[in-house]
Amino acid sequence: MTSGFAFLNSTLVTDDRWIAPALAANPSVPDDLLIAMAATNDRQLQLDLIAARRYTPMSLPVATVLADSAHARVRQELACCLISDELLVRLAGDPDPQVRLWIVVRPQEVLNRLPYYVPEAAYAVLARDDDPMVQGELLTSPEAPEQLKRAVARRAHPQLRDRAILRFGADDEATGTYHRLLAHPDADVRRQALRTERFRPPSDLVPQLLADPDVRLAAVPVVPLTPELAHTLVTDPDPQVRRAVAGNPDLPHDLVGRLARDSDPGVTAALLNRSHLPIEFVNGIDDTRDRQLRTYPVEWLWEHRDDVELLDRYSRARHVRYRRTVAGIPGLAPETVRRLATDEDFAVRLLLAEHNPERVPVELLVEMVRTWSGRSAVAMVRNPRFPAEVVDQLVRSDDSSHRWLAYLSDRLTEAQLALLADDPDPALAARLDPPATPSRAEFEARLADPSPLPGHDPHPGHPTVRETAARHRQLPVELMWELWRRAELAAASDLSGAGVEQPSLVEKATPAGSTS
Repeated sequence: MTSGFAFLNSTLVTDDRWIAPALAANPSVPDDLLIAMAATNDRQLQLDLIAARRYTPMSLPVATVLADSAHARVRQELACCLISDELLVRLAGDPDPQVRLWIVVRPQEVLNRLPYYVPEAAYAVLARDDDPMVQGELLTSPEAPEQLKRAVARRAHPQLRDRAILRFGADDEATGTYHRLLAHPDADVRRQALRTERFRPPSDLVPQLLADPDVRLAAVPVVPLTPELAHTLVTDPDPQVRRAVAGNPDLPHDLVGRLARDSDPGVTAALLNRSHLPIEFVNGIDDTRDRQLRTYPVEWLWEHRDDVELLDRYSRARHVRYRRTVAGIPGLAPETVRRLATDEDFAVRLLLAEHNPERVPVELLVEMVRTWSGRSAVAMVRNPRFPAEVVDQLVRSDDSSHRWLAYLSDRLTEAQLALLADDPDPALAARLDPPATPSRAEFEARLADPSPLPGHDPHPGHPTVRETAARHRQLPVELMWELWRRAELAAASDLSGAGVEQPSLVEKATPAGSTS
């Protein structure tokens, strides 16, 4: 054996359960060792390997081993990693429906920006899926192609068929289904039918629907309105009814104005989402509360984000939700940008700088970098338009967050870098003058030290010296393998102590160039 095994064998193998998860978290572990670790078919270890590599492309050999896992949860998590199209197609046909489901929801689970999230060949496999859960997600997925949804609708599971026909069926079939569902004994079914965007109830059913307490609030936004009925609903003492009627497309102009003056804030909030709400009504709605809150975009305005004239008009709205919505749309007209760049609302200016960084005045970028602590400040300080003299001011600022931004700008001169190398923030100084890579002897000493890191309590879950060393990017590969063999011995000892006869944790693989 090499001398390295001397320190490794100094610890009882039964205390070596820390090794596998620590190694799994090391981003520098080479593929051959990752394959050996993944090939154990140990559920938790496989999940640890995936968790540490969720946001970086995974090599095909490693991902292929994980795709062969006996554990559905492992294959499920793998479906949301950056893996090859070939494996995504394979997982789309996985025997476990939960794995196939995660291929469908992959666009919402993968945080990286990709040209596409599910390849067409995988959708072709999913189109033949018989599981109602998978079919249901496909029918509502914003990413799934419409032709795929129609194919799924034609063979939908019985519990989904009505919903699928309502949206994708031929007119006669869909109309008949809609009327049948409106008369269904289950109130949930009746409410779901009323919420479909394809149909509105016929006039002769309106009295019945509004008299039904189980579906009344679902019916109010969609029933055809006569002038008398509209007035009755707008003046209803129940604010929930007034909130519901705020979205009815038949509501007359004068009654829209009346709702804009409603004393219930829930009514005016509902009215703000009304499509093409005239700006004079928007300006009559108090926004004092919304100014203090994180608001969400006005959906109908966002959907019309290509209408330059419309965006410019609503960028003048008094209500902050509308101005924030416009400010968050990329590619605004120069006049709109100039107006919003001096808006009194900080969130408007921030959204504008984030989404129109090449169009906003440089002064706004500087303001945001000085005042905003979110991640987008890094992109702003890296903008080529950001003044070099302001970067220098950040380097010399008393605020450590400013100095960090200067460092992250990737635009510093040698003199500025030298200044930050002596920064009073030790973490920042270490970035500029990182400690030397430990020697093998130093790594060995750390790997044998079970004590907590300095400044940390000796508590389960807190990092130890040895675990931190095992996660170190510069840990020599030969030590990684020696640690892994030690983990194998610990697992074999655990199995033996339990009276279980099983093969060892890993194959006795020796990487090229290593010694044994």
